[in-house]
Amino acid sequence: MKRVDLSLLPALHELLKTESVTRAADNLYLSQSAVSKMLTKLRSSFDDELLIKSGRGFVRSKKADLLL
Repeated sequence: MKRVDLSLLPALHELLKTESVTRAADNLYLSQSAVSKMLTKLRSSFDDELLIKSGRGFVRSKKADLLL
């Protein structure tokens, strides 16, 4: 695992809780684009997909489940 920018932790929490970039963005009062960029950084930091596209939404990866 690379260093995690601590300012991304609220986004990580919302993303894993909601399994949705749109809902996480709404809950954080940020744009969907901003949260999507945060997810990209988090994926790089954790060297894991964290949220995996599934049908119309996302599901948490095994590593993401361990983070909750």
